[in-house]
Amino acid sequence: MSPEKAKAKHVMQVHGLKCSLPRLKILSTIIHLSTICAEHETTLMQIHGHLQATNEPISLTSLRQIMARLHKCGAVVATRSRSYRIAWI
Repeated sequence: MSPEKAKAKHVMQVHGLKCSLPRLKILSTIIHLSTICAEHETTLMQIHGHLQATNEPISLTSLRQIMARLHKCGAVVATRSRSYRIAWI
């Protein structure tokens, strides 16, 4: 298991979420992108673009729904600039 996936799994456990494959893919992508981005924040389009580039078939609609759930439970934080980051970063 990659370090990003292990961290993503830990975030889900801390926030009481079941470890589903789409959540795991999305959270590990956010963690990966936050390590290469100075602001530690990523937009939905950046997340979706990275998922598409790595052949992960998640639609933009599904991504929005999952991000809304992750935000509601506190696993991710939404900023005013419509970016997201993992809550513990």
